[in-house]
Order: sequence, then structure tokens, then C-alpha cells
Amino acid sequence: MFSLASPGPVLSGRMIRALPCFAAVAILSACATTQQVAQPAGSAIALGESVAVEEMSVTPLRVVEDSRCPINARCVWAGRLVVEAAIRSDGVAETREMTLGEPELMGGQSVLLSEVLPRPSTQTMPVAPGDYRFVFTNGSSD
Repeated sequence: MFSLASPGPVLSGRMIRALPCFAAVAILSACATTQQVAQPAGSAIALGESVAVEEMSVTPLRVVEDSRCPINARCVWAGRLVVEAAIRSDGVAETREMTLGEPELMGGQSVLLSEVLPRPSTQTMPVAPGDYRFVFTNGSSD
């Protein structure tokens, strides 16, 4: 039988005002525990993104040096690009400076910063940090 005499639990004004806070905490907690998925080797990634190369995870953190010769210039020296990267292998994490085209060895494995885009140009502004894309591959020569 249905009765209107017992309306069930009633929320107080204080409890109602607290509900948005509880919802915000739940949403932010879910975001905080989400782990970034590493892209496969050979993927072009931005600063702060990760790529999986063999059993390693590589994350470029910042560009230390970009002295590459612009694509529309003649240079005596080709220049170089150096990026600071976090490398994780076998539970060990290290921050290293990696130079474009030079393999880096960690935990018996080798990783290579094989390509960096875009190339500098004399006709454009210097490359902004958020515009860089890095390609990391297996650094073994086999």
C-alpha cells in the first residue's frame, strides 16, 4: 500500500550545499589517477607526451638547444638539437639530455631521437616550444 505519511530521508540545507563540493572532489580525483598512455615508437609527440620504445618510456621535457641550420639557408655547420627527456626503464627513471641523431643507452637498451619537426626557417619566427614534435625510435643498428 502507498502512503504519503512517510516521505523518506530529507536533506538539510547544509547537506545540499555540500553536494557540489563532493561532486568536484570525485571528478578531480578521477582525473588525478588517470595515467597517460605512451604512444608507439616512431610516433611524433609533443613536449610532455610519452612514447614507448622497446621496454622504455621516453618523455621529452624541454628543448635545451636548437641550433639546426634553417632549411632555406647555407650553413658551415649543420647545428644540433638537444632535448631534456625523462627515460624510464626497468623501474629506473632518469632525466637525460638527448641529441638529435645520437643514440642514448639505458638499461642495456638504446633509444634514438631520430627526427624533430618543424625545421627552423629564416622566413619564420623561432619554433615555439609547443610546436615541436619529436620522433624516438630504437637506437640499435641491427
